[in-house]
Amino acid sequence: MKDAGLFDGDRVIIDRAVEPHDGSIVVAWWNGGFTMKFLDLTHKNDGYIELKPANPDYPIFKIEAVDDFQVWGVVIHLIRTFEKI
Repeated sequence: MKDAGLFDGDRVIIDRAVEPHDGSIVVAWWNGGFTMKFLDLTHKNDGYIELKPANPDYPIFKIEAVDDFQVWGVVIHLIRTFEKI
């Protein structure tokens, strides 16, 4: 998610009580694994939603009703350490 400002070594705080909206960065369980992506709800009326990576070199995940899918939480904070102590 470096194109969203999240880098290797960063820590995120997610909130499971926050209702995700279109464009939220979410941690989601999808078909056996966790992923962190942007939530795209613009196709909800068409019967699916999408999880979009920040990096355009990675694929968009199309989530349909048959998928094992759950938004596990919404990213609300980022912690970055600049120097190791």
